[in-house]
Amino acid sequence: VSQNKDGSYTGFIKVQLKLVRPVSVPATKRVPSLQAGRQGPRTQAVKRRTSFYLPKGTVKHLHILSNTRASEVIDALLRKFTVVDNPRKFALFERSEKDEQVYLRKLADEEQPLRLRLLAGPSEKVLSFVLKENE
Repeated sequence: VSQNKDGSYTGFIKVQLKLVRPVSVPATKRVPSLQAGRQGPRTQAVKRRTSFYLPKGTVKHLHILSNTRASEVIDALLRKFTVVDNPRKFALFERSEKDEQVYLRKLADEEQPLRLRLLAGPSEKVLSFVLKENE
């Protein structure tokens, strides 16, 4: 973690992806154009989607600012995996463990994950982040 001139901080957060449903990524395939005829073969891009399940236990580290909002973290994660699904389908959760009990709390779009991480201290049992479907 480092402090910037404007008083904000820059650092890493670790987000575990626990997605039950498949995610969609772009799959562009070139197909012959209907107008290929006499002018030689031309191709035209057809937009398609491919869906797949992310492997269990997938973890991604993100380098963010202390004023980065939860909604921006979700957008960044989806971009890293080139997921084309609507970001509103996903939610960022705060995960904590206390007395061998696991607690999950959905973060509001405006909450700042790095700031929460800094306030919680270094223990991942006290606070970690999980990306799940928004239910």
